[in-house]
Amino acid sequence: MEKFLLILPVVGMIVVVGIPLWAYLSFKSYKRKLRRVYDEIKIGDRYKFEMPPLHPFDESHVYKATIIGKTLARGKSPWVQYRYDDGSVSQDELGEFLTWHEAITD
Repeated sequence: MEKFLLILPVVGMIVVVGIPLWAYLSFKSYKRKLRRVYDEIKIGDRYKFEMPPLHPFDESHVYKATIIGKTLARGKSPWVQYRYDDGSVSQDELGEFLTWHEAITD
């Protein structure tokens, strides 16, 4: 029983230090991946966004967008600006943009 009581604080310290460390390293890895994708995106690249049908008798809609600008906000966070084929212009953080859009070649 005494060994168990001695091991418990050690396991607790591993958990207390390990979880934040894992979260930090995961976040840094995600940011490096976004930066790599940001460096590969070029002005004029095409992406599509598909909106699924909202009702049984509705059709899905596919919207196509062209990248018209990219920037690093405050030198860190990658943002893209894009124009849909209907003429509307929008901008998003790169991670959010890639969540909803996928690259196309036309």
